[in-house]
Amino acid sequence: MNRVVMDGYTISSFAPSMIRCRYSGQYIDCGEQSGVGHGVGMAIGAAFADPEAYKRPIVVFMGDSGMGLAGYDAETAARYKLPIVYVVTNNNGWFTGMKYLTYGKNWEAMGRQDQPLGYEFLPDLRYDKISEWMGCHGEHVTEPSQIRPAMERAFKAAEGGKPAVVNVMVDPSVNNRECYTIIYTILWGHVPWDKLPKRGKALRRNLLFALPWDEAGVPPMPMPDPWDPVPEEEATP
Repeated sequence: MNRVVMDGYTISSFAPSMIRCRYSGQYIDCGEQSGVGHGVGMAIGAAFADPEAYKRPIVVFMGDSGMGLAGYDAETAARYKLPIVYVVTNNNGWFTGMKYLTYGKNWEAMGRQDQPLGYEFLPDLRYDKISEWMGCHGEHVTEPSQIRPAMERAFKAAEGGKPAVVNVMVDPSVNNRECYTIIYTILWGHVPWDKLPKRGKALRRNLLFALPWDEAGVPPMPMPDPWDPVPEEEATP
């Protein structure tokens, strides 16, 4: 029965189908604007507006990019003792999954100036620790078995008026399912075929089906499933 604010790009593709809304305004997102970082402030507004929030804290699904942009406003939530649980799905940067589909595991298809990091941040940033310094409760999750107890502690803290930040390290190769559509395949059409990782080749071969693949000698390939992490061998050309 908690209100849910959706912010993170990748998690927004997987979580909504598992959320069952029972009242108006229970699920809040950025509409058609695809904002990043809006969840921090939206949850603060929802917590102020809902007198029942201390019984059912606001849950925010953030990405690490959105938390990096707006996370310091969690200090406002701490200052006003608001019942909010920020869940950060941390994949170490902006769009990091694209290197497994398009640019290569070491960003080989990018220009030389971008190859060292591509879209990635410094690895394993601890948003839970940063938030603790601002008065929030922090949790760090690296294994699936840790999620439930971490969330239970986070909810307990939030119900007591101490907002929580749960920093969940996720598989960086898992991408928003939109990246497995023809639009994104066209968008990254500038990457030469010989530099595409094997997963990206399979997407291009299946989604741009009108191209003369048979004449070019490119054999059929199975269509990848976006729920499947990208194994090492599929992240290379």
